[in-house]
Amino acid sequence: MNSYCSSILFDHGPNPFTINLRNAASHNCNSCTTLWSGSSLELKLLNILPWKTTGWKQHPETDQIIRIECGTALLILASKKCHPNSQKTLHNGDAVFIPAGTWYNLKNISKCPLKLSLVQISSNNFKN
Repeated sequence: MNSYCSSILFDHGPNPFTINLRNAASHNCNSCTTLWSGSSLELKLLNILPWKTTGWKQHPETDQIIRIECGTALLILASKKCHPNSQKTLHNGDAVFIPAGTWYNLKNISKCPLKLSLVQISSNNFKN
């Protein structure tokens, strides 16, 4: 783990916190790092290696916002697991809003690691 990861990239919640997300995401060397969690909101940084995927994900009670910080991704959306309805290519700065209950899979289609920031919004408490 590089020194930036160990000194900055840890859960700072539920305290007020400011950070340059693009910079933090670019330094994230873990597949998933929780950067901030509160009672109903959580921010994670993701690092997906070239040509790898997140795998099919669904959060029944949690809305999500995923932003591409660096790289290019193929977003696949589905109403049922492994039965795609649509797909879209996402680039640096693009964001996708995923309602609770939606199946999705993100694939890194670039030659460098895909860096993402992910915000989850829930009526449940993340700090159980």
